[in-house]
Amino acid sequence: AGDDTDPRTQALLAVLRDADAGRVLVMRIPADGLGPDDVRAWPALLGKKALAGVPTAFVCERGSCRAPTGDPDVLRRQLATDRPSGRSLSRSAPE
Repeated sequence: AGDDTDPRTQALLAVLRDADAGRVLVMRIPADGLGPDDVRAWPALLGKKALAGVPTAFVCERGSCRAPTGDPDVLRRQLATDRPSGRSLSRSAPE
């Protein structure tokens, strides 16, 4: 969630562009959240908005969301960890 022109939003989106496309669905949310019609269509997005005016990413899986973050490094770690097992999903090169 955040203003598309904010460089901090762009930094979060850059992390998402590098994520495994088979595991990630990106939903762009305005900084102040979605309107009522959009929330009716996507109820899981109710209340999701930029926190304290800072562009914010929400990583959710199977109805549970991790702590929201505006930090690209934290977002990268959240996306690289299988939940609930906590296993790393990082791809390693064959030896």
